[in-house]
Amino acid sequence: MQTKLHTLLVGASCALLPVSAFAQIDFLSGVSLGNSGGEIVSFYSGASEKIIASTFSSNAVGNEGHGIRLTQLNSNGTLSNYSVPTIDLSTTFGSTGIYSVSSVQVDNQGRDFGVATVIPGNDVNLARVDTVGKAVFFQISTGSVLGSVNLGYHPDSVTITPNGQKLLVANEAEYVTSAATVGSVSITQRAGSVSVIDLSTVTSASDLATKLGASQIGVTDVGFSGLDLSGIRINATTPGSIAAGDRHLYVEPEYITAGNTKAYVSLQENNAIATIDLTDNSVSVRSLGTLTQTIDNTDREAFANGVSGTASTGIPGGATNPKPAIAVNDTATGLLMPDTITKFEKGGETYIVTANEGDGRNDVLQSANDETRVSGGRLTVVAAGFEGAGNMFGTRSISIVRASDGAVVWDSSDGQGTPAAFKSFEDYIAANDSETFGMDQNSAFNFRASGSGVVNNYVDGIFVDTAGSVGANSDTRSDNKGPEPESVAYASINGRDYVFTAMERQGGIFMFDVTDLNNVSFVDYLNLVQNSSSVGQFYLSPEALQFVSAEQSGTGKNLLLVGYENPTNLFGGLAVLEVTAIPEPSTAAALAGFGALGLAALRRRRSSR
Repeated sequence: MQTKLHTLLVGASCALLPVSAFAQIDFLSGVSLGNSGGEIVSFYSGASEKIIASTFSSNAVGNEGHGIRLTQLNSNGTLSNYSVPTIDLSTTFGSTGIYSVSSVQVDNQGRDFGVATVIPGNDVNLARVDTVGKAVFFQISTGSVLGSVNLGYHPDSVTITPNGQKLLVANEAEYVTSAATVGSVSITQRAGSVSVIDLSTVTSASDLATKLGASQIGVTDVGFSGLDLSGIRINATTPGSIAAGDRHLYVEPEYITAGNTKAYVSLQENNAIATIDLTDNSVSVRSLGTLTQTIDNTDREAFANGVSGTASTGIPGGATNPKPAIAVNDTATGLLMPDTITKFEKGGETYIVTANEGDGRNDVLQSANDETRVSGGRLTVVAAGFEGAGNMFGTRSISIVRASDGAVVWDSSDGQGTPAAFKSFEDYIAANDSETFGMDQNSAFNFRASGSGVVNNYVDGIFVDTAGSVGANSDTRSDNKGPEPESVAYASINGRDYVFTAMERQGGIFMFDVTDLNNVSFVDYLNLVQNSSSVGQFYLSPEALQFVSAEQSGTGKNLLLVGYENPTNLFGGLAVLEVTAIPEPSTAAALAGFGALGLAALRRRRSSR
């Protein structure tokens, strides 16, 4: 199923209404990548070659291992293996092993290098908790490993400032209990931090290799000790017993977006954003608070097709294959808890776009789970005794936050936007792509055979379990984070500003026009999930988005790169989407010209179901 819906934001009568420019996203090309190979992507615009770097990691026997895959973007928008298809990083920590290659970033100054963040250890020795990670540098053109530097604990997101002067790494440092041990080794609670790496003197990959060999690449570990964190959520089992001076041990940096002088870091489990002044590495932290949303809060409602059963029986199977109903009508308050963030500038202000995924404390060696169900219901919320108790994990939305004061100036569940009244991701999916509503692409499943069952109004989902009888992935997420907004990207095209976001569990990609923050408009939606066992299975669980301008892409087109994790650990995927954005018309005649494309239309097209 490739579902494509777009909105042409023009009045049906062609009246001169406040409208967005016509814009849409369309599938251009894609490729399957092994071992969740599209989880994180980064684009390199060299003088003659355009390369997409992506991570791959697998601890499964017989799989490729751990490293970076390089894919070439051709001038016609297609993808092919680069001359150096993979870079092996599996020996980075010797016998200690690798837990994951967590992120990758290529240089933005054409210096022919990239960097990967690597987490040591495995699920037995748990070195990932108690041993520092590394940033491993590699040359793009040759695939050679140039050297590495030590970071903090459990490194994750990596980015390079726009001027190429500094490289930043978010070191998450996961929670452990105070008495944790592995065998005879005591595991210590480590503090999260941000590593700031100086690249200001680096001129090329060979120069970088020389400086790494001579230990001339400086790393500064920026932590959170000494800050007033009294208003910041921490993930301690008994938060009231944690001394003020120890609260920094529970700060978990997740993702970084940066300018040349300031960096913004999502602290997902802490429901906060940190700001780092890169001129002196000073840090401030601001809580994001809560938002109240309208959601579908249960996966066990009455069945949509009239089959008998009770809500307490859960998702039933059988020959009649009933499905729970969709009801986006429950009010709940949630902690934003953003994962991916990005930023843009407007009117002298910096704005941060947050993907409010949410995250419970599902770390290692924990003594208590911070997740529970609401009393008498199904919705997963923060458990009693933890900070933020009773709130949802995440808000099933994206937000635009003003960096200067932390104010949420727009949220995707505000009901702002087009005359089609975009209210929320769940509301939109229920109305326009109901077969994927509540779907969990992070569970193992088979594609339903084309043409089997009734595919209409959510009577039959597009997936079946391995027995072939139950829509196992239908509406399993309503009680827990919903479609799960995972990633965001920003683009400026023809004088207008756009934000994209991807739903990790449900698979949809949404596009908004944010040119006017007082009138943010929904623009387009695309879901590449297929109903064929041989086509499209690698477009599962979109994890990463990167916009590439027409000037950089080498194709003459504005592109959105989408990295798909595919949690089955068999293959990930990479999709190239074309972003079309026509300048805003200034006359009635111009508007009338757009009428041939479809007036004020919401329309479904290119659906293979």
